[in-house]
Amino acid sequence: GGPCRQLAAMTVGGTPVVLLTDAVGGSARVRVGPEPGTVFELSIGQLGVRLDQDSLRCIDGAAPTCLVRGDVGDQGTTAYGELLVANGGVWRAPGKPYFADAGTLSLYDVTADGRPDVIVVRHDCRGADSGTPKCDAAPVLGQVYDLTGKSVGCTRRYTAPSDLRGWPDIRLTRADLRTCPTS
Repeated sequence: GGPCRQLAAMTVGGTPVVLLTDAVGGSARVRVGPEPGTVFELSIGQLGVRLDQDSLRCIDGAAPTCLVRGDVGDQGTTAYGELLVANGGVWRAPGKPYFADAGTLSLYDVTADGRPDVIVVRHDCRGADSGTPKCDAAPVLGQVYDLTGKSVGCTRRYTAPSDLRGWPDIRLTRADLRTCPTS
């Protein structure tokens, strides 16, 4: 939809990765490789996310990975993100958006296996719906997912996202993780 403008660009594993959006930010695409490259349409573009020059984060390694993340609403407390992962030089978009109701989504190799993991910071609001005042007042935790989207574990509960080590670029280790609480 409409002319694309470059919002952010990085090089990961020697491959250029460019985040493109239309003039109003209503659609989001990532071009991987030199032009014309492979273009991925991101589903988070339809979720009302605000993308900016900091929305593209990439990490090199055994599986070069990029996370495109954007905030929803004016408070910056709700974020969606989407992954692009290279395997054997072929990039793919798993397509499952990640949701963080405490505003933080990041990439870091938590499991120390040479592949980044996705860290989602969310409210631990058992018995309350996300986005409600009761949930927004609940403690937060970091939930870690591997590149296939499988949950690896959660941190203990914290008062605020800024209490997580390295915030806003959270740096967890496997020792920080335990079984995730059930909702």
